[in-house]
Parts: sequence; C-alpha cells; structure tokens
Amino acid sequence: MKYLVMITLFVIAIATNCYATVTPPKAVAVSFKQKFPTATNIKWGKENAHEYEAEFVQDGLKYSANFSESGKWLETESTIDFNSLPQQVKTNFNAQHTNAKKKEVAKIEKADGTVIYEIEIKEGVKSKDCLYKTDGTSVK
Repeated sequence: MKYLVMITLFVIAIATNCYATVTPPKAVAVSFKQKFPTATNIKWGKENAHEYEAEFVQDGLKYSANFSESGKWLETESTIDFNSLPQQVKTNFNAQHTNAKKKEVAKIEKADGTVIYEIEIKEGVKSKDCLYKTDGTSVK
C-alpha cells in the first residue's frame, strides 16, 4: 500500500510539472508576438527541456506553436476538419485505416516549410497518430 501511495504521488507531481504554466524567455515571447500578433488566450508550457510551446487562439481557431529557447520558431499545429485535408491524404488514410475511429485532425507547419497532417485515431483500446505529407505519403 505504501508503494501505491508513493507511485500515485510521483505521477501527480510529474503531471503537475508538465502542465504548469511557465513564463518563456524574452526572445521566445518577442518571436511569438512577431509571428502571431493577433493571438489571444495565450498559455505557455514547456514541450521539453529546450523548447517552449504556446497554446493560443487566433482568428477564432485554436493553435499551438513551438519555439526554441533562443526564440526560433519551430512549428505550428492547428486543429482542422478531416474534410479539409488534401484529397490524397484522405484517400490514403481511408484505405489504410478502414476500421479506425478518428479522434482529432491537425495540420503541422514546420520551420523548413514542410507541412505534415496528423490524424489521431483509436483502434480498439489503443490511440495512435497517423502522419502524412501533403501528397498523401505516410510518414513513419
């Protein structure tokens, strides 16, 4: 029982730390404001030890954007409707995942100019992300 309590407290501590709101470095805040000048409802967190993530609303849509510690923009993710995907992505997804239940669809724009589409699915009891390039090619 003692170990169960300790494990529970450990999990709560990690979860609290992961979801804690943080204040980004000035370079990150400045870069974010330049890239997303009309963003509202901004919430900052840490994606990992060297990356900051802002969740925000812009033009009525929900976004998240990641920046390096130095303020370099890395990527932006936005939730989109499945029907907004490029036709080849929809076609390939439907052919590969006939029994999957779609949970969420997102468009990820990367700093190098590439765009990746992410379709989160639930197959049985497992959830996974399916990633596709704009041309419908599956990304591993």
